Amino acid sequence: MRYRGKRYKKSTGISIQPSTWSKYSEKILAPSTDKEAVAKNAALRKQKKAAEDACNYFTEQCITPEPWEFWDRFNRCLLDEPDRVVEGLCDYMENMIQTDSAHALSTQTKWKSTLRILRDFEKEKHLIISFKWVSAGGCDQITQWMYEKGKSNNYAGGVIKIVKRVYNHARGKLDLKPLIGVKVESHPKDAVYLTSDEIDAIADQELTEETLSEFLKRINSEDILTSYEVKMYNVARAKFLFGCYTGLRVSDFNSIKELNIREGIVNVYMKKTKKKVAIPLNSKARKLISSGFLFESIPDQDINKKIKIICRMTEAMDYPVEIKKHIAGQAIIEEHPKWDLVTSHTARRSFATNLHLSGAVSLFDIMLLLGHSSIETTRNYLRVSADENALRLAKLDIFK
Repeated sequence: MRYRGKRYKKSTGISIQPSTWSKYSEKILAPSTDKEAVAKNAALRKQKKAAEDACNYFTEQCITPEPWEFWDRFNRCLLDEPDRVVEGLCDYMENMIQTDSAHALSTQTKWKSTLRILRDFEKEKHLIISFKWVSAGGCDQITQWMYEKGKSNNYAGGVIKIVKRVYNHARGKLDLKPLIGVKVESHPKDAVYLTSDEIDAIADQELTEETLSEFLKRINSEDILTSYEVKMYNVARAKFLFGCYTGLRVSDFNSIKELNIREGIVNVYMKKTKKKVAIPLNSKARKLISSGFLFESIPDQDINKKIKIICRMTEAMDYPVEIKKHIAGQAIIEEHPKWDLVTSHTARRSFATNLHLSGAVSLFDIMLLLGHSSIETTRNYLRVSADENALRLAKLDIFK
């Protein structure tokens, strides 16, 4: 079969004797010794009509189909199947979010955020993100659009990664062709970790109504400080420090319960991966448990906001730090005071890095404590700068 200069080749599945075949009338000639000649001719006519109907369909759609698309349409015409109602990727994704309860809340939140981004793209570009459009290079257009919006490479890569997952989920249901050549941008985050001294500075910082009011006034903050807010600053600090001492994610250390702690060990099924970790508690972590603040309730985002202020109060992290970001496909070097780069996840990275620098714990053991599946993932958590590494090595005899 030839259509628009392309050749589509497929066996009819019908065997005939060459001597009885007419290439002009495209049928088995009579008389024929083949007792199934009439049935075979009818089947061949039906296949020819299906091929012609498929060509007419693609002509109306102004499409030059790929072989798999042509034969998919051919089979539907042959079986007289109605056209499938193929929803857009965003509608399909929304249905996935509504029906899938297996993923952690943080993952569902990320998918909902991605869906809003894709809806905004559709609205601005006046199009529907179809599966065919995605397979024809649409991911590159989405990535470029996000770059124009000033999104980072990792942010854009995260969106495309989810688009690929939705597409692959739909492949079996909608008979889609494989998604080939879609590149997911990803660069290691140039995040910071806190040294043991900096963590101690956070623990030693006085957080009273008087000290907080004075500091908030000094930095021209408009936050209203109440006795409840003073308590929440202490709760945020306790939870963040517990993360520094255990390596738990914020979703885990912010939902810790007394039943998770037995005989000096915290046992948790991590919300993100559903894997169980068991982490021994040092004396500082045990002291936090007795404070009572650890089991109070506070939103994750409040921990982020308050821990930055607490880090700034200590003045131990006022020094500038250079970080590399990848924005709109370009690497950019920025300078920030270290306290400004601290987030709730800094606690987990600090735990891993400080254990590694101690030299007392193997990378494999750190991997088990963090609940990672590979040492490579754990290695990416280590945040030792080139300068810090040089200072550490300078103490070795070989450099003296």
